[in-house]
Formats: sequence, structure tokens, C-alpha cells
Amino acid sequence: MDGHESDPGTPRTGAADKPPSRTERRRAETRRRLLEAGQSVIGERGVAGLRITDVTERADVALGSFYNHFSSKEELVDEVVRLSLAAIVDSVLETTPTDGDPAEIIAASIRRFVNLAREDPDFARVVVHLDHADVVFIAAVEPAARDAISHGLASGRFSVPDLDTAVITLSAGAMALIRATLEGRHTDPDGPAHYATQTLVTLGVPLEEARALAFAPAGG
Repeated sequence: MDGHESDPGTPRTGAADKPPSRTERRRAETRRRLLEAGQSVIGERGVAGLRITDVTERADVALGSFYNHFSSKEELVDEVVRLSLAAIVDSVLETTPTDGDPAEIIAASIRRFVNLAREDPDFARVVVHLDHADVVFIAAVEPAARDAISHGLASGRFSVPDLDTAVITLSAGAMALIRATLEGRHTDPDGPAHYATQTLVTLGVPLEEARALAFAPAGG
């Protein structure tokens, strides 16, 4: 909640600054309306109750237009979830500046995402029940996680043997904890903070400092 090039092999001077055409603006607007309608219908009825005709009617676009943007209902759902997760990342970064302490960014992000299972269980269930949930989740959180860990490595705040492994295990662990919470296999309300502590320690932050960051009041 792409770009076009007429000849990839021939650079065009000023192409990057060229404003979108009327057709491109209309296409972008139609896609936006479909995504907003899809998000609205999913929020009301869940993925199981989502019908393409309901989405196109709510978006006030022709049924055929849907397939100019998405190949299937599943692709729409994937994109709605991806954009919703990306919005959560943005909300975390708004309160935790990207040029701040990378350990604080990681701790805040983990707590925000893992807490989805309790704060917004309906949306969390949509996420974990996707056919390729882990792929969608990791794709959504990976850029911010990579930036934060890279920043920590460059500043000496973190120390890990491999950046890619750190990013994937952080994301996959958060997803596993969300799933376990929804299924009732993990009931500790401090679970998100414990996982944030564990992750920071894995990244090289001393235990007591990691715990203080992980349990710090939100936004504080």
C-alpha cells in the first residue's frame, strides 16, 4: 500500500528527466486504484474472499484493465502485501533516522514486524499464508535490513562473517516468529524484544547493550 526504454542499447540524453506521458500517467493511476481496491477488499474479506471483479468494480476500471497490470489474483495479493510491508519499513525509518545507530534501526524494525502477529493478526495471517510468503517478506524488508547492516559494518558497529547470510537469517527468523505467534506456539509478549536482542548479539553488539536497545520504549 516501470520504467520503459525504447532502445536499451542507445542512451537518450535527458531521458531520465523526461516527464511521463499522458498514457503512462493513466496507466500508473489505474494500477494505483487497483492496488488500493485490492488492499481494501483484502482488509474486509481476506484473501479467500477476494474476487477480481470486486477489485475492478471498487477501482472503477474495466475488468480487462486488470490483466494489463496483473497476471492473476495471486500477483495482486503479492504486490499489496509487498507494498504494505514496505510502508511499515518506511514508518520505522521515519522515527529512526537512517543515519542514526544501525543497532537501534535493527531493533526497532524487528519489534515492529514481529509484533504484527499481535497488533494486526489479520494482515499477518495474509502474509504467512501466501504460497511463497518467505520470499515476499524477505524481498520487502531486505533493502532496509541490508542498508542498516552495511552501515553497521562500515562504522564498526557490527561484525559478521557474511552480509547476505546476516540479512537472510534476520528476515527469515522474524517471519518464523510471526508464524509461531499466530499458531500459538510462541506466547511470550516479550518475544519480539528477545529476538531483537538475539539478533543484535549475533551482529556483534554486547549483550547488555543489545538488551537495552531491544527493550527500549518505542520511539525512545
